[in-house]
Amino acid sequence: MHILVLVLNGAFDTGLAAMLDAFQTANELSGMLEGPQPRFRVTLAGVRADVRTAQGMTVPVVPAGECGVPDLVLLPAPGDKMPAPLVRTLGGGEVQTPLAPCATGPGRARASAPPASAASCSPKAACSTATRPPAPGG
Repeated sequence: MHILVLVLNGAFDTGLAAMLDAFQTANELSGMLEGPQPRFRVTLAGVRADVRTAQGMTVPVVPAGECGVPDLVLLPAPGDKMPAPLVRTLGGGEVQTPLAPCATGPGRARASAPPASAASCSPKAACSTATRPPAPGG
């Protein structure tokens, strides 16, 4: 499964680290399963060439427009804590613009449906979750 992690400038460090650790651990432990061993291929993508977390750490990213065909797009929590800055961040072009090529880019296997997506939120912000079951054979 190809997972695209869209890393915003100012991402919440703990959220990003926990997400990456969870998929790495799952990949490492999958060898203990009988039968087919699912693997997660995680790509860190960004709109900017230089992405830094809220604590100032540099995150190596590929351009979001070159995301390929992800099965799942994840957005780690932004570092914003207050509602107004959080709304600006999530409603801005850094989030909205890169998702279009992922859903409609060249080689899109399931062109009729965008990739499943998930998002996290900060305290005091309204949260909602949307899920989409995988397409048959996907």
